[in-house]
Amino acid sequence: MRLFRTMQETILEIRRDLFKSPVLTSTRVQNQIGERTVREALGYTYSIPVQEIPYEPVDLASLGAQYFPYWNAHESDIRDWMEAQRRERLHPFGWGERDLSTSSADLLHPELVKMKEGSHYAYTYEERLLGMWESMAQALRQNPDTRRAYWPIYQPLDALRAAEMTRIPCSLGYHFLIREQPLMGHRLHVVYLQRSANFQIFWLSDLWFASQILHSMVRRLRQSGDPGDLKPGVVTHTITSFHSFFDEEAEIF
Repeated sequence: MRLFRTMQETILEIRRDLFKSPVLTSTRVQNQIGERTVREALGYTYSIPVQEIPYEPVDLASLGAQYFPYWNAHESDIRDWMEAQRRERLHPFGWGERDLSTSSADLLHPELVKMKEGSHYAYTYEERLLGMWESMAQALRQNPDTRRAYWPIYQPLDALRAAEMTRIPCSLGYHFLIREQPLMGHRLHVVYLQRSANFQIFWLSDLWFASQILHSMVRRLRQSGDPGDLKPGVVTHTITSFHSFFDEEAEIF
């Protein structure tokens, strides 16, 4: 596992790792049939202190625009998309009243509209996060060193539908852990498990959403004052298939 110190180091080192990864031919990209060359790192794991990840969507979009052509071409759209996704994912209360025939994801990924089943999507992250905040916060308050505070996003129904041309989550789940560090006090860490991530387009926003969830959970726990010195810690990100479709990516030292 690699522990990165800054976002710049994270981006450049991951890019180099992917450049050195094996090359294969993928026959399905975003549920679209067609052969493309891809570099893929299996079981890739790294960590980064959450304070190094930009907090506001505008700052993350600006960072992404410096390193990724797709982000540079769609910077304002990505910023608006992340703002909408933050509202939907971090405040999943009353989702049942929202029209699930539309999603903020449509702003950038109109192909997702084709992945509806009937009039709705197969799932939304907003829906899958419902209940997480209360149950995970309760588990961490009752037993701060618990190893049980894991919230699954991927569900058995998704596995049953894996062979179908439909949407299933890339995110598998979030594992919250409070640990006391010498001279630093208590820190809440999150281990973010993901089955698939496209480096140039989706990875940065996926990491950012995990950091937002960590910040939000810390705020909820601090309201109860136990432990009173709790602060955000480290995001550890494990990706089963971490891949890059862009042949023009060059090795960077």
